[in-house]
Amino acid sequence: MLRLILIWSSVFYLACGICPNDWVRYEGSCYYFADLPKDRVTWQVALQRCLSNESSLVVVETKAENDFIKSHLAQLHPQTEDQFWTLGNDLDTENTWMWGQSTNSVVAPFTTTFWYPGEPNQNGGEEDCLSFYTRYNFAWNDEHCDRPEYYICEIMDSIGEIIG
Repeated sequence: MLRLILIWSSVFYLACGICPNDWVRYEGSCYYFADLPKDRVTWQVALQRCLSNESSLVVVETKAENDFIKSHLAQLHPQTEDQFWTLGNDLDTENTWMWGQSTNSVVAPFTTTFWYPGEPNQNGGEEDCLSFYTRYNFAWNDEHCDRPEYYICEIMDSIGEIIG
C-alpha cells in the first residue's frame, strides 16, 4: 500500500508540475541533491536510497540537463572538494560506461559525456562510478564506488523510466 502511495504521489507531482519538498524541478524531472553530512555514502548505498524514494540516481541525457545540475551544485557547494554520485558506472565491463548495472536496473549506454579532461583515468585503480566533482568545476569524474560521497536522485515516472 505504501509503495502504491509513493508511486501515485510521484506521478501526481510530475503531472502537476511540482516536486516533493526538497526536490528541484527541471524539464519534467524532479531532482534531489543529497548534500548533508549524513548523506555521504557509497555508490551502492546512494543507489538504494534513491530506489527507496521511488527514484533513481541521476541519469544525464543532454548538455542542458548537465548544465542545470552543474549550476545547482555550484549554488550548493561553491569552492569545495565534494563529489555527487550519478547512476553512471563501468562495473559490468571496464571502460564501457553505462547508466545502471545489469544486476540492479535497466542498463543504457551513454549517448553523451561531460568528462573532465583526462577522465576517466582509474586513478588509484578501480574507479568504476561516475560523479560530478566540484574540484573539476562540476565536470564528470570516475571515482572509487566505495568512497562516501553525496548523491543526486531523479524521480521516475510510474512505469519506471526516468523523465528528463
